[in-house]
Amino acid sequence: MSEVENIKRLLLEGKLNERINKESKIDLWKNISLLFFQESSSSQDNEYSGFALCKLCRKPLKHDRKRRSHLREHIVNCEKNEKDKMSFGKQAKLTGYFQTRRKNLGDAEKCKMNSALLNYVAYDIRPFKSVEDNGFKAVVQFFVKLGAQHGLLNLEDVLPSRHTVNRLVVTKASDLQKTVMIHVLNAVKENKIVGITTDM
Repeated sequence: MSEVENIKRLLLEGKLNERINKESKIDLWKNISLLFFQESSSSQDNEYSGFALCKLCRKPLKHDRKRRSHLREHIVNCEKNEKDKMSFGKQAKLTGYFQTRRKNLGDAEKCKMNSALLNYVAYDIRPFKSVEDNGFKAVVQFFVKLGAQHGLLNLEDVLPSRHTVNRLVVTKASDLQKTVMIHVLNAVKENKIVGITTDM
């Protein structure tokens, strides 16, 4: 059995006493106590166990009552671990890492973006207003987030074909139609009279 294991055993068996180093006013001793054999009635060197005890993690540390650097290093690491444990309980949600951050683009990047929008409008004969549409912005924002999560992507690998989009639209429209029909039928049952108009 190692010395450290033996000290741990003696602590568990209540054969060691913790004593504060009253001879020093160094902050280090706020978190370190000296270990003496229980039979001792005083703190003479011949009754000292040769170990100190960290009050934070309860780990015995070999100490000759002269060199303190290793004790100070242990306390610094121990306090850091305690802070990490506390911050872990308050850990931010994963979605927080992907929240929108305001960032100003450089002139060169703005020029490239404007050229891309110009090509979008000119090549496909889109109205200028389309770059301000909510649907367009939502799609662009989605791909910005996708790039942030997965890095540089080839759009050909992620963009659906027109046939897929068409099928999705038909399915969504059918689902909405069923939902609206249920509301209409419920309204007829409750009110007996329903007015329908094509005016928007």
